[in-house]
Amino acid sequence: DYRYVDIPLPFDRDVWVRAVHLKPSNRAVMHHALAFVRFSPVSEESFFAAYAAGLHVEPFPQDSGQLLPRGTLLKFQLHYTTVGYATIDRPRLAIYLHKRPPSREFVISSAWTRDFRIPPYVADHPVEARFAFDQDALLHSIFPHMHLRGSRIGYEAYYPDGRREMLLSVPRYRFNWQSLYSLRSPKPVPAGTEIRVRGAFDNSR
Repeated sequence: DYRYVDIPLPFDRDVWVRAVHLKPSNRAVMHHALAFVRFSPVSEESFFAAYAAGLHVEPFPQDSGQLLPRGTLLKFQLHYTTVGYATIDRPRLAIYLHKRPPSREFVISSAWTRDFRIPPYVADHPVEARFAFDQDALLHSIFPHMHLRGSRIGYEAYYPDGRREMLLSVPRYRFNWQSLYSLRSPKPVPAGTEIRVRGAFDNSR
């Protein structure tokens, strides 16, 4: 089951966030939890926090943060898996604040797609998603996220000057252990760069 919960943030002022930590009370039943922020009724949702088995929690990069204006709404997507008995989960979200505004804004962006069908019994069904940078940025980490039949995934950068670079390859993806891959040092990414994410699903017997 997917559960969707909206919670207004309890701040009476604009705040800068330096770290977040989202976790369940019952890890046996939660596959993942995602939190998004919506700054106004007409704005788009922006990714904010995540939980998945194996995901290592880190603070945002040094002297960076996310701005949450007063009145921001948190929208949660909670995804549960069956364990064969009735139980309860009480997720918690910790938000750590800067004392003063940081020098850089930290943004989480996604390349994703749900517009595909996996044929029966196919052992390697490819799927692709893309994301383009509209301004210069520093890339700090990559978090692949797939579901039960996800088998492999890779991230390749297509630069404006024609160069291509493989950023991450996970040839044996595991549904039950999902990792955040942090770079040893931030990678400059020029505006116009496109990230192509190519994965595959194993739907064989």
